Amino acid sequence: MKNMEASLVKRRFLQLLAEVERRDEVLITDKGAPIALLVPYQKHQANPAAVIEEFRKWRKGITWGQDVSISESIRQNRL
Repeated sequence: MKNMEASLVKRRFLQLLAEVERRDEVLITDKGAPIALLVPYQKHQANPAAVIEEFRKWRKGITWGQDVSISESIRQNRL
């Protein structure tokens, strides 16, 4: 991944686009602080069932307070 200051991005935009087109990622910074990530476009064809399954796995790991899951809190009428 390449880093580039925002002031340089304005001056070298076409060069920057060519680099991203070659599958390079560019982190744009302002005074060293990250402000944007320019990545190549990818046509993403997500499988809806796979996305839902990943969300369900993610959701199971979320806790509400003292290691009590959100679903357990709902069952106990805590919310």
